[in-house]
Amino acid sequence: MASKDALDGRVWCSVDVVRRSAAAGRVVVWEESARDGAQAKTLMTPESRVRPARETGRVFGADGPRHVVFAAGFPAVCGEEFEAVRRVAVEAEGAVGVATVCRGARPDVEQALVSVRGSRHARVMVVVPASDAMAHAMVHRTAAEALQTGVGLVKQARDQDDAGGGRRVPERTPPVPMPPSWPASPGPRRTRARA
Repeated sequence: MASKDALDGRVWCSVDVVRRSAAAGRVVVWEESARDGAQAKTLMTPESRVRPARETGRVFGADGPRHVVFAAGFPAVCGEEFEAVRRVAVEAEGAVGVATVCRGARPDVEQALVSVRGSRHARVMVVVPASDAMAHAMVHRTAAEALQTGVGLVKQARDQDDAGGGRRVPERTPPVPMPPSWPASPGPRRTRARA
């Protein structure tokens, strides 16, 4: 069934069941517990992500994908994080709509698409920084440039979607190195007590 996208009027081949549920006044849960610390290398095992995804979806039974968007992680951080997101997409299929998170950078978006490939109700959340300071740290651009790039990347990602008949994304992409401004692993935070 096709639906019109409110943003650009394009017709899509698949229906966003979460959007339809929200429009009908049904409860939609956006679950982000698996993202906790994901940007600081993998702190949660794949099993510790799959289990809550399935359990949260089980609350809604067969309608889990209509009511639960499960943000599985940030696959560009490292190979382990990519694999954890991929396992949630495969093993929680049918229980929830799986989401993945990425920066507004082409390699990150492509990697995010691959991480949820084949999951029927998957979505990719592209983070576009709103301030110049954050934009410079995340994508080495101004906020206006980051927004423009992000919009273009979202359009390209939608064109690459298998259901949309666009170009197929590669089966596997290597982990994307984090920019120099992002530490590989922040480690424990140490603070001194002040008198």
